Amino acid sequence: MSKPTKKAAAPEKEPLEKDPKVTDDSNLDTSDEDIARILEGSDDDDPEVDDSFLDDEDSFLSQLDDSGLMGNESLDGDDMEPEDTAPAAEEESADVAALKAEIAKLQDKLSRADKKNETLALQLHDANTAQERLKEQFTKNAKRPLENAVKKLLDPIDNLERAYAAIPDAECEGNDFLKNTKEGLRMTIEQISQTLASVGITKVDGTGANFDPNYHEAVSAGQDKGKDDNTVLHVVQNGYKSEERLLRPAKVIVNKLS
Repeated sequence: MSKPTKKAAAPEKEPLEKDPKVTDDSNLDTSDEDIARILEGSDDDDPEVDDSFLDDEDSFLSQLDDSGLMGNESLDGDDMEPEDTAPAAEEESADVAALKAEIAKLQDKLSRADKKNETLALQLHDANTAQERLKEQFTKNAKRPLENAVKKLLDPIDNLERAYAAIPDAECEGNDFLKNTKEGLRMTIEQISQTLASVGITKVDGTGANFDPNYHEAVSAGQDKGKDDNTVLHVVQNGYKSEERLLRPAKVIVNKLS
C-alpha cells in the first residue's frame, strides 16, 4: 500500500492582529508553526463547507436575518431610517386646503348675502317712497271732489261777503234789523271759513301782501307812496287754495310807484 503523499506546506501567513477586546491570556496564543501543523494534518476526505450561498449576497443576508443573527441592526452598521412623515404632512396639507376652501365658500356666501341685503334695502326704500307718493296722491285725489265742490260754492260765498260789506256800520245804529242782519252775515262767513280751513282750504293772502303771480291776478294798478312797490292795495275778489294747490287766484289792485 502506497504511502499517502504529504501535502505541501501552506504559505506563511502574516501574524493575526490581536483583538483588543480579547483578554491577554498566554493559553490562547497560537504560533505559526502550530497553525501549519494543523493545516498539514487536515484530512482530504473531510466534508467541504458549502459556501455557495455566499455568492448571493442578498440570499446570505436574508438567511442571517431569518436566523436571528442580525438582531435589530443591519450588517453594515448604518442607523435605521427615521420614520417617514410625508403621509402625515400630506394629510395635514390636505386638511388646511379643505379649511381654506370652506372659508372661501363662507366668505363668498357672506358677500352675496351683503349684496342681497343692500338690494333689499334699496327695494324697501323705493317701496316706501312709492307708498308715500301714492298716499299723497290718494289724499289729493280724495280731496279733489271736495275741492271741485268748494269751487262751486265760492261764488255764493263771495255774494255773502259782498252783502256784508254793503251794509254800512253807521246805518246799523238805531236799526236793529240791519244790525242783526249784518251780524248774522259775519257769523255765517266766519263759520264757512273755519269749515274750509278744517279740510285744508284757505284764502290767498290779500291786502298788504307782496304781489305773487302764482296766487294773485292783477286787475288794476294804484299808486300809494306810503307803501312798497308791487304791494297789494285792495282785494277785489278773494282767492282760495287747497294747501299749496290753487283753487282760484285772488283778483287784486297792485301798487305801482313807477
